[in-house]
Amino acid sequence: MNSIKLVIKGFFIGFAKIIPGVSGAVLAILFGLYDKAIDAITNFFNDKKGNFYFLLYTGLGVLVAILFGSKIILYFLNKYEFVTLLFFIGLMSSSIWPLSKKINRKGINYFLIFLGILFTFLFMMMGSFSNNILGGNKYINFFILFLAGLADAFASIFPGISGTALLIFMGVYEVIMVTLGSITNFSLLYENIMVLIPFSFGMLIGFLIFAKLINYLFKNYEEKTYAFIIGICIMSLLFLINMAFNLDYNITDLVYGFIFLFLGYLLSRKLDH
Repeated sequence: MNSIKLVIKGFFIGFAKIIPGVSGAVLAILFGLYDKAIDAITNFFNDKKGNFYFLLYTGLGVLVAILFGSKIILYFLNKYEFVTLLFFIGLMSSSIWPLSKKINRKGINYFLIFLGILFTFLFMMMGSFSNNILGGNKYINFFILFLAGLADAFASIFPGISGTALLIFMGVYEVIMVTLGSITNFSLLYENIMVLIPFSFGMLIGFLIFAKLINYLFKNYEEKTYAFIIGICIMSLLFLINMAFNLDYNITDLVYGFIFLFLGYLLSRKLDH
C-alpha cells in the first residue's frame, strides 16, 4: 500500500513539474516526501534497499507523469486551465499549516519566512520568457541543454522554483516537451537522443551537487531552512492563486473549480495519512 501511495504522490509531483509556475519540490514537501528524497539521494548507501525502493516507486510516478502525462496536462491546461489550477491549489493548500509546526515562533524564523516569500516573488518576476535559443551548432546546443539540465535539477531540489518556468526562461522548454512527447517515435530517435543525453547528464550532476547542499542545510540549520521554505510555499501558493484568478472564467468554471479544489484538498489529506 505504501508503494502505491509513493507512486501516486510521485505522479502528482511529476505533473506539478510540467506546469509553469508550479514547483514539484514544494508539492514533495507538502506530501511529506522531500526530506526522505534528499536523504535517499545523499545517503543512498546507508540503507541501500530502503532508499532504492523509495526512489524507484516515487521516481516511477514522476516518470509516468512526465512522459505520458505531459500531453494530458497540456490538454487540461489548454481546455480547462482555471479548473486544473484550482485542483493543484487544493493539493498544495492542505499541508502548509502542519509544515509551520516544524518551527518555533521567534523573530529570526519570521524574518526567514519573509525572505522566502521575497526570494520566490523576485524569481517569479524575472520573467519575460525568451524564445527557443537553440541554433545550428550542435556543441553549443549540447552545452545549453546541459546547463538546462543543471537548472532543472536545481529547481527540482530547491523548493518554490518552477523547473518548467526556468526552462521557458532559458528558451528550451518547447524543445524538451516536444522531445518527451515524441519519445516513442523511432524516426526521431537520433534527434531525441541528442537532446536527452546532455539534458539528463546535467540533471544527474545537478542532483548530486544540490542534494548535498540542501541536505547540509537541513542537518545543520533545519528549523531555519524550514522557515525559509515555508515562505517559499506561501508565495508559490499565492502565485498559483493569482495565476488562476487572472484567467477568463465564468460561473460554471468557478463552480467546477471549487469542486476540484476541494477534491485536491481531500486527496492531499488522504495521501498525507
